[in-house]
Amino acid sequence: MIIPYDTDAPIYHFPWMTISIIAINVFVFAGEVIYPEEFSPYMLFLGEGLHPVQWLTCNFLHADIIHLLGNMVFLWSFGIIVEGKLGWWKFLLAYCTIGVTEGLFVQVIMQGSEPGAALGASGVIFGLLAMNFLWAPKNELTCLYWFWPFVGTAEFSIQFFSIIFIGWECVLLYLQGFEMSSAFLHVAGATVGLGLAYFMLVYQMVDCEGWDWISLADKELALQNRSPRAKAAKKSADSKFKIKKVKTKSTKKKSSPLLQNSNKVLSEKKQVKNEDTWTLKKK
Repeated sequence: MIIPYDTDAPIYHFPWMTISIIAINVFVFAGEVIYPEEFSPYMLFLGEGLHPVQWLTCNFLHADIIHLLGNMVFLWSFGIIVEGKLGWWKFLLAYCTIGVTEGLFVQVIMQGSEPGAALGASGVIFGLLAMNFLWAPKNELTCLYWFWPFVGTAEFSIQFFSIIFIGWECVLLYLQGFEMSSAFLHVAGATVGLGLAYFMLVYQMVDCEGWDWISLADKELALQNRSPRAKAAKKSADSKFKIKKVKTKSTKKKSSPLLQNSNKVLSEKKQVKNEDTWTLKKK
């Protein structure tokens, strides 16, 4: 078991909205416990048509206390990084966008399937994890690990953590034959989150200060082009091109001796003809 609880990523905005969303989830769960029949219609029902309200509300419902606590810990760890870059209102929009889009996608895909229901914030949380992967891959998460009998803390890069967690869900989804499951919801959320993160990055709706995955990849490519080997290869290619160019020019300038003699004879004939014409005119 690995549980992230802290990060070295820069936090430029206090996570008011992350704390608020956690509080809302806790209060809603208390309502579920006291009045379960009142809250059950707000789960994401599958195979029973489209219900837009459920696309949002299902993300604030949880099955039991362990489900709630696990999701809230991960929401805190990933939410503070995203909100730290966006601010509270953009973070709220991103959170709801991931949840609603995932709910719509899942309910559409499951049309005609056997009736079922889904609930929980884990789909949105995997979406936030995917946003962390694109925006802060080199920052680290401090995690508590427990692999009996070993217990301790360790630091993992967000890039490594994301690949392990999202990759494992993809493996589970494949092994389950792409059937509806928690892995299906997690991968769907991660896909939506990654797409949203890329969109916001391209349209400069977030400032990652050059530490996002795309900027780091561009820097790495530039460094490779500046390496001694790359410079030598470029110099060799340029020199070959120049030699070829010079040879082409010299070929165009030179002409064969036979052609030169022919041109000389034609020039002399033309000169004689001109002299004869001038003599006739003079006479």
